Amino acid sequence: MVEWTNSNLAVKGKRLTSIDEINAWLGIVLVMGVVNLNNRVDYWSTNLGLRNMLISRTMSLGRFELLSSNLGCCARINNPDLWPTRTSKQRQHQYNKRKKYPTYMYPVKPVWDEVLNNCKTKFLAKQDLAIDEAMIAYKGFKSIVHKVFMPMKPTRVGFKAYSLAESESGFMLNFFLHQPSKTPQKMADIAYRVVEPFLNLYHHL
Repeated sequence: MVEWTNSNLAVKGKRLTSIDEINAWLGIVLVMGVVNLNNRVDYWSTNLGLRNMLISRTMSLGRFELLSSNLGCCARINNPDLWPTRTSKQRQHQYNKRKKYPTYMYPVKPVWDEVLNNCKTKFLAKQDLAIDEAMIAYKGFKSIVHKVFMPMKPTRVGFKAYSLAESESGFMLNFFLHQPSKTPQKMADIAYRVVEPFLNLYHHL
């Protein structure tokens, strides 16, 4: 991630990052998940009632925003979002690449694959498992992943994921993102796909 982020920063002539700084950035994101504020800027607020001293002392808001907007999780050459699209042939090549792997967000694909593989292999699940749906909140507009609007859910807008979780802990063992297709997907097929790595292992579903 440091190498790929530095390649993005170098293109813009910005100061390069390091392993310690990326670790700090990840730590800040984890703290934000525990201490939830409506506006990300509030963690650096001059209002002491909002300001998070751990975050604000670790990294400045400007640096955090710069790393967030240039964070690299894959080589630029492997990310079709960064390919030139000046000619029709280049645009067609980009479209074909995106279409081949529609469920992956290319900028985070290596990290996504690593997390998913660890979820499948590094956790010893108990007997009872459950299939469920999850929403990953996203309000932006630039995304090759299909965005779903579900007004009756707590998270109304974002990416819809199908998941297999251990019933007792809620740990997600397998998951994939919902993508629309020309032929409607049967729920039985979706269920089979998400549970397939754990079939015939004496689980109760």
